[in-house]
Amino acid sequence: MGLDNENTQNTDENKSDNLIRGLDICRKYYEEVGAPMIHDKFARYESRIAVGLVGEGSDCFGLDDEYSRDHDWGPGFCMWVDDVTYDAIGEQLQEEYDKLPAEFMGYRRMTTREAEGRLGVIRVKDFYSRMLRLQNGIPRNENEWLSVAEEDLATATNGAIFRDDEGIFFSMRNALLSYYPERIYRRILAYELVRMAQTGQYNFSRCLKREDKVTSMMYLAEFAEHTLKVLFLLNKKYAPYKKWMLKYAANKLQILPEVTDILRAIADMDITDEKIEGCIEIIANLVLAELKNQGYVIAINRRDPYYLEPYGHDILESINHMSADDVTKTDSVKIKHADLVNRVVEAEWEAFDQVKNEGGRASCQDDWNTFSKMRKSQYMTWSIEMIESFLEDMESAKAAGWNLITEKYGRMEASTAPEEYAKIEASLPARDERTRAIVEEIVKTQVGFMEELAEEYPKVAGTARSIHTYEDSEWNTSYETYLRGELLTYSEKTLALYGRYIVSYVQNEKNLAMEIMNNTAILYGYKSIDDLEEKLG
Repeated sequence: MGLDNENTQNTDENKSDNLIRGLDICRKYYEEVGAPMIHDKFARYESRIAVGLVGEGSDCFGLDDEYSRDHDWGPGFCMWVDDVTYDAIGEQLQEEYDKLPAEFMGYRRMTTREAEGRLGVIRVKDFYSRMLRLQNGIPRNENEWLSVAEEDLATATNGAIFRDDEGIFFSMRNALLSYYPERIYRRILAYELVRMAQTGQYNFSRCLKREDKVTSMMYLAEFAEHTLKVLFLLNKKYAPYKKWMLKYAANKLQILPEVTDILRAIADMDITDEKIEGCIEIIANLVLAELKNQGYVIAINRRDPYYLEPYGHDILESINHMSADDVTKTDSVKIKHADLVNRVVEAEWEAFDQVKNEGGRASCQDDWNTFSKMRKSQYMTWSIEMIESFLEDMESAKAAGWNLITEKYGRMEASTAPEEYAKIEASLPARDERTRAIVEEIVKTQVGFMEELAEEYPKVAGTARSIHTYEDSEWNTSYETYLRGELLTYSEKTLALYGRYIVSYVQNEKNLAMEIMNNTAILYGYKSIDDLEEKLG
């Protein structure tokens, strides 16, 4: 996956104090101390361990200063793993992490009791569950999105990923970084705009007229907070804790960072200074112009053009007029899909690991790196409904003591090892003629996809399986035979969903094989299938 610098850029202001950032220390600590330990002691699992620094702490936001070093700061890193890896090496990996040098580059991490468990080995789902306070780890519907505090979303997506070959951590993180679903976004934006108007444009001035300085000061502080939250919303960034909002907005936001200068100017004024109201109106004008620029405001209110509250109500009302497409194209759907892809691949790997081969354990059963990329490439194209249905198939089979992966490889032997197949045929679940006919139609279509792929991308196709069943041998299983064996393990529901899925590709004149291979290329670090074809030389 490479390095993730989404939240780690150091500004000139940060560099000017000549302090090395905690995030930079942690990166070097991993590269010089942690990476060799993982490679030497856990080489088999190296590609399945995502490493980085994300979570609580000013260092994770890249905003640490000399005042940040008295607690929970210094060399260290997180190692995120999936359930399969954790069960295999989690405890041993943590033990080796604990043995790493306590001091590095002259710095020693000072950890409080509250910070225990923030570094070292962490299950991916446990990390997000703790950060976002959700049982499932990530928000899956509107209610859950609304229940998560924005500063927690900022904390869950800050810092940097130093290494994540398999994307086990990055896939969920990237979905969160895609920002709020549109309906949720509009709801939050509307609320913050209304609060900006009520606290700064209305209540602040009214309290001043009553000569109530204390309450005026309270409303002015609220106005500043809601203004900063609107800035983050307009920039599509999660706002961090209050103590970091101004500094982060001033240094890292691209849209309306000048508003932070106005807020600083207001803070230097006496509470009774008449210029404060003028500054508030300037901020409102800038925000309104940006709302119009982004298409959230169309018509300007003629009666009171710069009062923000009516625009907040308009944005809230717009949610009721959003089309079905607007509702479904949400990042919460992306998050759920990414989570399901990881779950189904892990379930298959568990079953694949238990397959008994006549000649002993196959080398591919110890190659998670290749297995996960190949299977993810396929499931990334599936719908949520399809993955959920197949997961049900896997869970039902497991509960019955049956291994669907063993069944799949057994069915392939009908072509690759007919004599062996004859011995096991009676033990396999029966498939009626109608089901077999549906499978053959699907296979025929997908073989056609593969033939088109081979014609357009011959070098890429040369790295894959042979295409046709007539090319099978005891040591070679073709794409056609593999696909047929897999489809025959699907339940009636899953096969029906899969059939409609293939029909949609034909109707839309799309090639599934090319889409899957493009996903494979990307997972292996290429830009696209075209890039892979070119690099193969």
